[in-house]
Formats: sequence, structure tokens, C-alpha cells
Amino acid sequence: MDRLAGKASNRSRVIEQAIEAYAAARVRSARDARDLEVINRRADDLNREVAEALAFQEEV
Repeated sequence: MDRLAGKASNRSRVIEQAIEAYAAARVRSARDARDLEVINRRADDLNREVAEALAFQEEV
């Protein structure tokens, strides 16, 4: 722990930074899971839109 802290910091700060990083990762993970849920729920609509756009490009 002391090696991680180095001379410019202390153990408490290292632990605090580790907890902050862990909390931020949990928030990102939850957000990513929600985003993926929305994408999966709308996958058919999104795929249909892409197919329509590609069909339009083929006509041009």
C-alpha cells in the first residue's frame, strides 16, 4: 500500500481513489447495461431503418 501511495500521498488517499474508481466503474457499467437494453429492445426498428436507407441508396 505504501508503494502505491508513494511519497506524495498516503494510504487513505489511495483507498479513497480506489473506491472512487470502483464507484465510477459501477456507474458506467449500469449505464452501459441500460444502453444495451434500449438498443436490444429497438433492434428490429433500427435494422428496418438501416435496410430502408440501404435500399434507398441502391435506387440512387
